[in-house]
Amino acid sequence: MTPTSYKVDGIRMDKQVCIIPFHRDFLLVYIKLKLKLKLKLTPLGIAGSVDMFRILEHAMKAQMAPVIHDTQAVDTPEYLVKIEKSMKVLNV
Repeated sequence: MTPTSYKVDGIRMDKQVCIIPFHRDFLLVYIKLKLKLKLKLTPLGIAGSVDMFRILEHAMKAQMAPVIHDTQAVDTPEYLVKIEKSMKVLNV
């Protein structure tokens, strides 16, 4: 288990960092399916609010790669301030 791993009902879960590139053709198909079939939210989709879960749970393929670097979400103003400070220290 990595520092960002946890278990849900005995199943290992890892933190997902979302840099998700899609091929244009896949996005066009996905949008049509989402609108036409109303791809229903699944328990993981509701918990994570991430389209990637919806893709996986509807048997569509995705490739993921593990990384060893620590990451920080930037989804609140407080986290944004924290990341900006870190970037200044790193001169990024």
